[in-house]
Amino acid sequence: QSGFRGGGLEGARNLKGIIPLGFPSSRRRHAIRNNPALTYPAPVFKLPAMYIDIHTHAFHPKIAHKVGSQLDDHYNIKPVGTGLAEDLKERLERAGLDRAVVLCAATTPAQVIPANTFARDLQTRYPDTFIAFGAIHPDCQDWEDHIAAMKKANVRGIKFHPEFQNFFLDDPALAPILEAVGEDMLVMCHIGDRLPPEQNPSCPYK
Repeated sequence: QSGFRGGGLEGARNLKGIIPLGFPSSRRRHAIRNNPALTYPAPVFKLPAMYIDIHTHAFHPKIAHKVGSQLDDHYNIKPVGTGLAEDLKERLERAGLDRAVVLCAATTPAQVIPANTFARDLQTRYPDTFIAFGAIHPDCQDWEDHIAAMKKANVRGIKFHPEFQNFFLDDPALAPILEAVGEDMLVMCHIGDRLPPEQNPSCPYK
């Protein structure tokens, strides 16, 4: 990741006449025309790169082996690893990755609390490694309380999986949940399956 963090043109001016190569070319020309003190070419300012795997899973030790078997049965793809957080952390280190977004799932409303408890625990135990996403089930009656609790605990996002959670992505019941999430959290959603679009709960057209 190259470039700089300095607030556009003002950031360039604050660097005392240096415009980094990452600056958009049209704005760079405009800046030079309007401020002769700005010079080009200039060195590239490099920020320390951070490599993040944004789609990983880890599960509570009581269910990790069961989830692996279920994923294998559904997708006919054998999951890599044990499904445990410790195993995921070791694999990240071997791959040279800095952090990972760990997606927690709730296939039923009853699983929302355990899933989000596990998400908070992951961030507490591995604050420099895991960025946990919690879960909401559209059929959960007190989803507003769960979203508020996740925001308070600094859980960064929510993962939806229409196939496993048994809802369609264009279900109107999902709209108020997304509105409540707002701009405070990210939303990741599983998209696509082998079914034709009209039968596919997570078809992108929905």
